[in-house]
Amino acid sequence: MDPQKMLNQMIDFQKTLFNGSFNAMTMAQTRTGNVMEMFLDQSFWVSEKWKDAISDWTSACQESFETVQKAAEYNWTKMEERVPKND
Repeated sequence: MDPQKMLNQMIDFQKTLFNGSFNAMTMAQTRTGNVMEMFLDQSFWVSEKWKDAISDWTSACQESFETVQKAAEYNWTKMEERVPKND
């Protein structure tokens, strides 16, 4: 087997694995955030201070997910650039 082809297959496999796992985590986080938001909207005993704190926490999680995704995309691109091309 051609080493370059094998490297490309390994990179594609790892990228697919990461994307699938990342999408599952993103979906779980989004749904959890939605459930928490509905819970807080229906909870009269939770103060606005706590609602704002949880909202800020949810926003921070979303920003972190976006940062991780951008870093992963950048690193996948760098890895793909290092694999020699067959000419």
